[in-house]
Amino acid sequence: MRSYRRTGNEDLLNVVVHTLDRMAAGGIHDRLGGGFHRYSTDVRWVVPRFEKMLYDNALLTHTHIDAYLVTGEARFRRVAKGCLDFVVRDMATEIGGFCSTLHADVGGEEGAHYLWTEEEILRALGERDGAVFNDCYGVSKAGNFKGNRCVLSVAKPIQEAALQADMSCSELKELLATGRAKLFAVRSRRDPPARDDKIIASWNGLMIGALARGGRVCDSHEYIEAATRAACFIRDNMVREGSLLRVSRRGEARLDAFLDDYGFLANGLVDLYEATFDLEWLSWASLLAESVYERFSDPDSGGLFYTTYDHERLVARTRERQDAAMPSGASQAVMASLRIARLTGDERLSELGIGVIRSYGSKIRERPTAFATMLAALDFHLGPATEIAVVGHLENRDAEILRRLVNGCYLPNAVIAGSRVNGAVSSASDAAEEVPRVSIPLLAGKKAIRGRPTVYVCRDRTCSRPITSPDKLLKALSV
Repeated sequence: MRSYRRTGNEDLLNVVVHTLDRMAAGGIHDRLGGGFHRYSTDVRWVVPRFEKMLYDNALLTHTHIDAYLVTGEARFRRVAKGCLDFVVRDMATEIGGFCSTLHADVGGEEGAHYLWTEEEILRALGERDGAVFNDCYGVSKAGNFKGNRCVLSVAKPIQEAALQADMSCSELKELLATGRAKLFAVRSRRDPPARDDKIIASWNGLMIGALARGGRVCDSHEYIEAATRAACFIRDNMVREGSLLRVSRRGEARLDAFLDDYGFLANGLVDLYEATFDLEWLSWASLLAESVYERFSDPDSGGLFYTTYDHERLVARTRERQDAAMPSGASQAVMASLRIARLTGDERLSELGIGVIRSYGSKIRERPTAFATMLAALDFHLGPATEIAVVGHLENRDAEILRRLVNGCYLPNAVIAGSRVNGAVSSASDAAEEVPRVSIPLLAGKKAIRGRPTVYVCRDRTCSRPITSPDKLLKALSV
């Protein structure tokens, strides 16, 4: 999507749209409860491995939000919301963080919570509606899983299914939505999958970012509040003597954090700052980024080790390199550094991040797709950079209109700063007074015009005139 934005090559966007549509139509996507299972076991995306991982759903939320912003297609927003609703409902812990996994098995039987027979659906929905529902979602007497049971997946386009059912597309969509709600209620009475209740710093960092972005784009305070609760939990329970810990379970935090813990969490905190304008989160993100270069740097290569210099002794201290099931910790640390530097004007942090990219240069040239998120960080650095400052009283209707316009644009190389009063940044929390507050030069001298919420759109530190009109803001963001 970044390359499409830079080049205008429609083939690149088509690859993204086709892939996301096929995944969302397949059984890997939980049709009833939202979110995605761990992976597919067949080439048609029908039968999944039924585990649900926190990090998968965080990453897929980010991707679907981007797809929605790029295309304007509401289906991508719906899938993103489904992921976030599932996580808030089923993976949030009472203490604030998010558990790591929902297991695949129930009672020793894989997928038991999610599978259906043809007869079960007919009983729940009635003969007519159940038959239409089964036809649309590929449910048959023979089944597509062992024991004549079925994984729900989209079997045919809505137009074709509506024609066969002698219904309009809108009527069929309503029938399917009602059917999904009824089946979810039935499924909710089944034994649920067990949870792996470890709270892992890196995975929570990814989800904090996904919830914060989802809150901005989907206009949901619930998502932002869930992200804030998780950040507060990690801040209050997973930091010891200034060092981040990797995992917490049942009230005990332990293990020195790795590079991905620092990088993922720092990025998530920047997202949370941009959703709340609470300076605490940006300040903590800056502290984490500084710690990366103090504790993980390889002085010989300029790259980053996976463990800190004072970590438990290992046979070999490996360097973090390419992406795997998740982005590499090095790339996330670099992206966080560059974003923070853009907001705070910390050129040293920017130079350190670019130094890491250079250290992997030959490897990136050899296998660029293995370093996709490092290249995304480079794309951010190359710009053109956009800095957006929002000032004034931000709780009224005019402010909401302006913020929705900003939040509705695909601006992968932008940073957003906000102040609730002229020329000063507020912080909603005083719980982390030991974290030095950063300053944001972008907000300096920015005034709300005639008391109205005001936006400044800056390109490489050169700012527009103050904007209070939605039309003018949309035009400025489109340049």
